[in-house]
Formats: sequence, structure tokens, C-alpha cells
Amino acid sequence: MAIGNIDHISDGRIHGWLFAEDALTRPYITVNGQPARIEAVNVPRTDVERALGVEGAYGFFAEMPGSCHGTASIELYAVDVDRVRFVKARQMDVCHNDGFSPLDLEAALATAREPGSVAIVVWDAAHNPAGRAKVLYDIVASRRPAVLFGFCHDEFGTGLWEPLQSSAIKTCLIRPESFERFKGEARAIGLSFDTVWMCKPRLPTFALTEVLSHPRTALILDIDDNEEAFSRGSGSWGRWYGETSINKAALYRDRISVRSVASVSLQERFGGEIVRHARSRLDGPEAGGPAAARPAPGSAERQGEALRVVFIGTVRPHKGLLEAARAIRMIAFQRKVPVTLTVGGTFSPPGLEDELVGAGVETIGMVPSTDLTRTLAQYDVVLTGYPGSAGSQDINTYQISSKIGDALQVGLPVLVPRSPATLDLEGIPGVHLFEVDSFETALVELAKNPRPAPDLPDSFSLPAAYRTFVRLEQEARALASKNRLRPSPPSDGQRNIVLLWKQHDSGLYGRRVDQIARVLAERVKDACVRVVEFGEPRALAVQTTAAMSTSAEALCVGDTRRKLSGIVQNGVHYHSIIAEDRHGEDASGPAFGFAEAFDAFLHSHQICAANSIVIAFPLHYLGAVVDDLLPIFRRFQTIVDVVDNQLSWSARTLWPERIARYRTLCDLAHSVIFNSINNQESMLKSSIVEESKLRLIPNWYLPPKTRAPLDELWCSRASDEIHVLYSGDLNNRIDWDLLDAVAAQIGSRGGMLHIVGASERVSKDLEHMLRRPHCIYHGPMREEAVLAIAEMCRFAVVPHILNDLSTLMNPLKIRMYAAVGLPHVVTDVPGLDRGSDLTIVAQDHDQFLAHVRELLSRNDDPHRRIPPAPAFPPEAAAYCAVVEAVFETVRQRYELRPPRLPQMEPVELFSVIEEPVA
Repeated sequence: MAIGNIDHISDGRIHGWLFAEDALTRPYITVNGQPARIEAVNVPRTDVERALGVEGAYGFFAEMPGSCHGTASIELYAVDVDRVRFVKARQMDVCHNDGFSPLDLEAALATAREPGSVAIVVWDAAHNPAGRAKVLYDIVASRRPAVLFGFCHDEFGTGLWEPLQSSAIKTCLIRPESFERFKGEARAIGLSFDTVWMCKPRLPTFALTEVLSHPRTALILDIDDNEEAFSRGSGSWGRWYGETSINKAALYRDRISVRSVASVSLQERFGGEIVRHARSRLDGPEAGGPAAARPAPGSAERQGEALRVVFIGTVRPHKGLLEAARAIRMIAFQRKVPVTLTVGGTFSPPGLEDELVGAGVETIGMVPSTDLTRTLAQYDVVLTGYPGSAGSQDINTYQISSKIGDALQVGLPVLVPRSPATLDLEGIPGVHLFEVDSFETALVELAKNPRPAPDLPDSFSLPAAYRTFVRLEQEARALASKNRLRPSPPSDGQRNIVLLWKQHDSGLYGRRVDQIARVLAERVKDACVRVVEFGEPRALAVQTTAAMSTSAEALCVGDTRRKLSGIVQNGVHYHSIIAEDRHGEDASGPAFGFAEAFDAFLHSHQICAANSIVIAFPLHYLGAVVDDLLPIFRRFQTIVDVVDNQLSWSARTLWPERIARYRTLCDLAHSVIFNSINNQESMLKSSIVEESKLRLIPNWYLPPKTRAPLDELWCSRASDEIHVLYSGDLNNRIDWDLLDAVAAQIGSRGGMLHIVGASERVSKDLEHMLRRPHCIYHGPMREEAVLAIAEMCRFAVVPHILNDLSTLMNPLKIRMYAAVGLPHVVTDVPGLDRGSDLTIVAQDHDQFLAHVRELLSRNDDPHRRIPPAPAFPPEAAAYCAVVEAVFETVRQRYELRPPRLPQMEPVELFSVIEEPVA
């Protein structure tokens, strides 16, 4: 029995608790069907202890699995040594950005392919630059399909700017460390827009524009602030967007001649057409618009009440709100006019809020954009700022507040400091320009003389702003043939299949991974097939020091090192990735290593979700590193090949952890393939895999095209010599008593028993066997060498014992022996493949030995046994069909098509922008 709950989500973490009678039970979380990485378990929860009346620590933290905006279905499961059990489900509102996702790209691509689509690009969407970008988005989205693209630098926030999180806006948000991957993904699917409206001339804006442009893209640059002054702010030195990038960004800015600007002073400096912080017109009291029935200040209904002044936005020192608060308190005291000031929004620095409260200001925190008009409707006057210190002059000279449009939208008068940026607002109804000396007069007049609510001026309306945008777009379209930025080149269109193998022997033994890789390389056209295996630096040391004659590790070491730079065998590319696993050494430190190295590998080979699929073999030996790989697995359409059952390889105490990892991979997979019906049924019984995803595809064997030459001893042997083979892993499943009895019979006929395989853990059993002079031990061998021996042997033996391993596995060696025409005697175990007439199944030891005696009595000459050319196995064809079906889902997801426009050579004025190094 297990009980538990999902409590809440904060900072991308799922908080909950799970209690079970079995201490080994661990939680398992999914969000919208995607498995979440469990960060911590046994977190103290005293409230749960009190409620249950028991002592213990039952809390856990789980990481949100990628970006999620809106209602999420969250499910809690309990995993024990037997199965996965459902515990609890909750529907929760979530707003979390974890970098762009395949879903983001799908949505962006669908929008980009609509007629007239526009990309709004901003250098950072995690704080207030997103406010102006949202204005541009609203201007376009009122008439045309649009997507807002922006970076999210961690120093500002990991998700969309908080006031906009509840708004219905199409976004694709990218973390700088993911930008290289975004470029590859966007290039692979041909993501580009006919028009890009760039918000704020900072270097990241131009870099992102390059990715989203094609040679005929119309480029418009929007300038609404003195970006150079902001770029020199505290903490910006060395940042991609900061002071060190100002001059380079200016070069790109000056090459974009079509511009929109937010103020008259910016127009005087940079040219372009003015596009206000436009707003939509509101109708009806429920919207808080001009028709809202609220008594005006100074009216009889408001007799004696204070004039309520409000500021809602990003609160920074240069906006002079602290000075405004002091001035308002002085005016109220001297003129006996009750006035209050309320400030809402985000405070930067946070200590500014305490200073304002100390000056008599009411603070109301962040106001979501969806609540802004209703909140403003509760006040009388909007204040956009106050003339501040001399140090703010560079900013205030050009900046015009978006609060002006907010106020006019809801029919409120707005107090605006007079500056070069606001001079052209003189005479607009509802806008009251002031200076320090005239602030008192303007405030008192508004408090004593009620005025009708002004309507939203046309210049601040979305239709007027859209008309300006269209004029700018037409101008930019005419100049597009002289593209000022170099668009990203298109992808080469090659498909990729990446097989993640579970140990260090891919390419050596003809294992299932090699069979799959060979077939796919031959039959799946225009696909590059890569087998990737992970290892730690100490693994190479283990391989080097291992006993050469008994350890597979020693055989692997040479190829592992060669795979670091990539090798090709039988048309398959083999790779090793060596990295550190820091989980066990320092749990508090960063888990740097495999995930980062694998991500870099994928990027360097242009492998992305839009052109590739992954075939994953369970990597349980890597432990917690598998959890670090989850963000990568989530990006790709995945096939999970459950080649064996690794539960029985480990202590029972580790079973819940491994069952959870099996379930994780199966939840992420498009298809789950088993080669053993028994293994499939055992995992179904444990609720590890959904039945709808299952495919049963038994083993097959096709010999490699390259063959090892026979050595001189084999070539010179007599035709009547008797040679018998056993090959495979000697450490597990071997019935040594039966093998010894087989060896005795072979020896009695003057034959030789050839034993091939790793034997690190069975030295005593092997030592006993080798006391017989007719037992030859070859150690672990390469596939081609094993085939050379097999082709010269009279028959093979497979004396397996019945245990958890043999019951759930389907030995591939049966297929290998059949492929070279080699008869083989096998013990009857449930997982056995009985597909060949060369397979002789023995029910017990006596029958096994009887079959061996019969084969020994035959006078077969292996030289005369020529197996027919192998036909393409139906199992291999079935596997290729699954792979093509998964590629079809990739194609449908991204609707991969050639670029809409012919690629033209752009005019290259600068080299491509350098991106930040993650």
C-alpha cells in the first residue's frame, strides 16, 4: 500500500510526498505523460508525520520535465520491487520555461508557414524588454499570425516575464546555452519568416534574427530605449548583451535602415517612424474601459476621499518614484489635499520596495497583464515617473513610458514628466506633462477638478500602429534583396539514427545492436547510423589493467579509444563518449559529464529532433546519469529496445530504481521492442510498459561483409578432426557440470572443445575445465574470429541453466550458428529461439549428452558444408518498418519540406555573429 500527494509547484520543482510500508518504494512522477526526474527523496515532512502518526521523512522534489504553460496533468506513482502502482493525479496550472521544446518548434513552424507570418524577436524575454516586444506582438497579432522569440538569460529569469505569463501569446523562448541546438533544429526544419520585427538593437536580437531569416526576409528594427545606457549598467560587463557588445551591436543596427521608434527623441537620433506603446480600445464597464461607471475625483460621491495615484510597471531608481512619493506627501500636507500613491510591479533592486513603503507608498506587488486594466480602473490617475537624478538623463532623454497607453486605454488621466521623448504628447487629451516645479499644480488640479475620461487617441491604438507597421514592412520588403544579415544556411536533409548501446562492446561480438545497426545502414536510405556508448575515464584504466585472456574489457579498450574519434564498420559509425559521473562523488555538486558531452556530440554531427530518431537500449549501469539524459531523450522520437532484463543482474534493493528507469524510457518511447516474449510479459505484468507501444521482434543474424582470414592451423587441419564450439558470456547462465560432461565425451572421441568468452568471475570453473587437455580456451574474441572458428566446427553446444537471466533472454548465438550452417544442441529454457532446423533442443542432461554423442558419430566435413546465402530476415524487415514509421511521425510533426524560396547568395557585410559558449 502507498499513499501520497502532489502539493505544489515552485521554481520548476514539483513538491510532494509518498508513504509506503516498503522502505524501498520510490516515487515516480509524470507531467502530461512525460516522466519527471526525481531530484530528492526522504525530504523531512513533519506535517505528514503528524497526520499519519508515524515518524519518517516522506517528501520528494521532482524536476518539471521541460516547458509547460497552462493546465498540466500530474500523476504520482509508487515503484517497488514488483511493479509500478498508480497513487494520485492532479490538474495544476503551470508556467515553466525550460528552453525551447519540440512542441515550441512545431507551433512556430506552423505559424511561419501561414501567409503573412511575422516573428517578433527580443534579446531577453524574461524581464521588461518583453513588454515592448508584447506591444509589437499585439500590433501584428491583431491582423496576422505571429510568434514572439526571445532569449531567457538566467540572471533575469528562466521563463517569460512574469506579468505576461498569463497572457495568450505564442512564444518560443531560448536559453543562451541552448542557442546552438536551436539553430540546428531551426535549420533542419526550415524555420524562417517572411518578416522579422526586431525589438531592441542588442547583439542577441541580431543573432536570433539571422536564424529566423531567409534571403528575402523583410527586416524591421524597433528602438524604444537608450540601449547603450542600459548596456553599461551594473553587472553587464562581459555579457553577450552588455557593454562589451555595444559597438558590435551598433554595426548591425546601422545596417538595418527600416526602423520603428517609440519616441520623438529616438526618431530624431535614429530616424524611422513612431510606433507608440499601442493598446486596444476597451468597451464596457467589465473591461475597466472609458464607459466604466466610477465617480470622478472631486465629485460629490468622492467628497473627502483621497486622489488615488498609481504606478504599475518595473520599478527602478531612474523612474524617480521615491522622489515622487516624497513630493506627494509634501503636497498633501501643505495644500490639505488628500493624495495616495500606490506602486505595483517588480522592484529592481528589491530593496527599493522597502524605501517606498518607508515614504508612505502602498505596494501591491506584480500585476499580471490580464489583470492590468481592472487594477488600473480602481485608481484615478496614472503616474509614469518623476524627474530623477542627473544620472538618469541618458535614459529619460529617449525613453517614453508604456504606462501612457495603459492609462489612456482605461480612460484615466496620466501624469508624464516632460522630456525630449514626450514633447510631442503636448495637447493629447488626458496626457498631463509636468516638471518638478509644475507637479504640484498638475496634481492639485486633477484632485479638485473632475474631468471626463479621455478616449484612447488614435495614435495609441493598435489599428494605427498596424498601418505604420505595414508601411515599414513594404519598405523593408523592397530592400530584402540587399539582406543586411546573413541567414542561417539550410540543413543538408540527411536523416540520422542514433543507437545508445548499454556497454563497451558494440561492434565486437555481433550483438543485437550491431545487427540492428547493419540492417538500418543498408536498408534505411539517406540515413547515417551511429552507435554511441558511454564510459567514464576510469573505465579505460580498468580495460587496460584487465587480464587480456579472460576479460572482455581488455578486448574493448583498443576500439573504445578509436571510437572516441569515430570509426566505421560495415557501414555503421561507432562512437565512444568518455565523461565524468559526479553523482556518487559529490551529490551537492553539478552532475557534469555525460549529458553535456552527448549534447555536444549531437550538435557537432547536426543531429536534432527534426532529422533524427534515437534507439535506446536500457543504460542502467550508468545509474543516476540516465536521469540527466532525460531532457535529451524528450527531444527525440525514441525506440526503446529491451534487449534483456537487467533487474536480475542487480541486488533486489536496486530493483525499484531500475524499474523506474525502465518505466521512464518506456514512457518517453514511441515504440518499445522486445526480442523475448517472456521478458515482454514480465514487464507488462510490472506495469513498466503500455501494451499499445509493444512490438515483439525476435533476433536475427546476418554475418558481417568483412570476414576474418583463417589462420594456418585451421587451414592445415585434417577433414576428420572433430571440433566443437561454445561461445558466449561465461560469467552467467552456464551449466558447468553439463559442459564438463560434454567435454568428456568430446575428449573420448579425440575431439576438441573450443570455449570463447569472457570469464572474469568464473575462474575456478574454467580452471577445472582446462585441466582437460582437449579444452581450448580462446578468451573473448571478435565476431569475425568467432565466425571463422564456427565455420570449421562440426557443431556447437549451448548448455544454459534455467534462472532469471536465461528465462527472460533470447540468445543471439543460436541465430549466428544457424547462419553459418552449424548444428547446435541447446538446453530447453523458456527464452529460447526455436526458429531453425539446426537447433536441437534437449529436455534434460541425459538427452543433451545423447544428442552430443549422435553429432560426434556423424562423419560431417565442415569443409563441405556450404550454407546458402542468407535471405533478408523478416525480423529485420519488421524492425526497419518500425524505424520508418517513427521517421514518419517526425516528418508529420515538422512537415519537412524544401525551403519556400530559392536560396540566394546574400550580400555579406560582416561575418556571422558569434554565439555565447555554454
